[in-house]
Amino acid sequence: MIARTFLRIFLLFILGAPLLFTIGDVIEKIDQYFDRGLTVGEVALAYLFIIPEFVSWSFPIAALIAAVFTIHSMTQHREVMAAKAGGISFHR
Repeated sequence: MIARTFLRIFLLFILGAPLLFTIGDVIEKIDQYFDRGLTVGEVALAYLFIIPEFVSWSFPIAALIAAVFTIHSMTQHREVMAAKAGGISFHR
């Protein structure tokens, strides 16, 4: 259950964050692309090569967000309290 929750949030963010990074970058630089006379196909090809970099930026952020949301979910369902009552340290 815990791993499934973590992986679901992690994968959702890994797939969604590069899209947001790409949209933000396009909005920021669209004037430069048109000033240089680039076609939509050339810009799309350039972003196809940039997407792996955006994905690599997403991994640490996705891990942090997935961990926070997983612990939050565990806290809401009183799983952390049950584990502590069972003698398991939170830091473990």
